[in-house]
Amino acid sequence: MLGVEVIHVYKSFGLDVAKINMQSVMDRFDGYFSPKKNTSLEKSKFLFQRQKVGESLESFFTRLKNAASTCELGALEESLVKDILILGLLNEYSYIKERLLEEGDKKSA
Repeated sequence: MLGVEVIHVYKSFGLDVAKINMQSVMDRFDGYFSPKKNTSLEKSKFLFQRQKVGESLESFFTRLKNAASTCELGALEESLVKDILILGLLNEYSYIKERLLEEGDKKSA
């Protein structure tokens, strides 16, 4: 049995009983109960990623790629992942930062 709250949600859809089918009702409930994506929040989380002490480069890179995938960055995704990787690396990897920055300059020249 459905609770009273679900009945209120169903009625809020304003569906025409003569024209609905089970799939359309299920789609409406999915849309209602699915969490809404906050792209600005996802971008903020992505942009402030920093490597954690003891975290491997591979793990940090994977975390960045996963965070970027939720941001709808489109064609900028690869470039921004590289930028955040450079900014977020621990100081012990300064030689990698330098190399990535030099590589970027060579490609754009």
